[in-house]
Amino acid sequence: MLVDEPAMMNQPMAASAPIAAALPPGGQVLDFQSSPAQDAQRCPLLKLPTDFYFFSNGRQSGSWSVDNDVTLAKWNSAWDHPFILESVQTVYINSAIGGSLSLKGKIYTQEELKKLYGWEAANATQFPDGNYIAIIDCDGRLLFVVQQVPYIEGSLAPGHPLEIYGTDGRVLARTIMDQLIERIQFVDTNGYLLATAESPGINASITRANMSRAVGEGHPLPYGLHFELGGYENSSRLLETDYRWVISAAVQVRAIYASAPAQPKFPVWASALVWIAIVLGFCIVGCALNGIYRLVYPYSDFATRSKSQHPMYTLGQDLPPRQMQGAMY
Repeated sequence: MLVDEPAMMNQPMAASAPIAAALPPGGQVLDFQSSPAQDAQRCPLLKLPTDFYFFSNGRQSGSWSVDNDVTLAKWNSAWDHPFILESVQTVYINSAIGGSLSLKGKIYTQEELKKLYGWEAANATQFPDGNYIAIIDCDGRLLFVVQQVPYIEGSLAPGHPLEIYGTDGRVLARTIMDQLIERIQFVDTNGYLLATAESPGINASITRANMSRAVGEGHPLPYGLHFELGGYENSSRLLETDYRWVISAAVQVRAIYASAPAQPKFPVWASALVWIAIVLGFCIVGCALNGIYRLVYPYSDFATRSKSQHPMYTLGQDLPPRQMQGAMY
């Protein structure tokens, strides 16, 4: 818990009070059902401690760890179609035990989510340019949905605040963004503090501008995460060990998409080489197919040529005629 907010876990937050009136508390029914792949251990369930951090090894890979350098999970991201300008980046989060894929995150529109998964938000914050991140298991089954709320001009909340939804479309958690520091606080539908994510670590209090310069363009920000203690009446299951990965995945995917909102462009020379190779490949294939075709179907004047012009007819012309032995007339 943050030192400058000692009572946030036990006192409802005034800014979030209207949320509880509109939605059932906690989201206990359908939102937290494990998938068949998780039950069968095909998609390992990430069980996380109350405090850990994650960082990047580069632009598209990194890990989740604790203070004693024990790795909890590893992540990587990849563009679905690297040569297409409108490609979408998919984030893969793997268990550190065995390296098996645990879950994936990918941006969809609201229409795509409805078509693919039959998912529709209930009481969603409607933004025409907002996007949704589907958190799915290794079998492609929808688990949770994270909405990235776009920045509103003149708003005191910078960046992209998040809203976490269950599979039934209900809001499970919303965020409060610090104005200067890269600090994200997650609150449940009753307004109670669930978790805090801060870059580069909890209570580091480094401004967002300084963090961006220190990390470098295109690199996801490192974060420290702290989860509050649950177990009180109507406490959200997002605080449980088996479901802390939901908020963690939301922060990780947000950091990756914030660092690379659009696919990096190829250098001009690389693009030119790719297109030259494609054109040459088509030419080679075309010539080969044409040669095969002419072997099977010669040119149209083949029949009009004299026999002396056809190599296949000249074979054997110099040979003596066969003598028929024992011919009977």
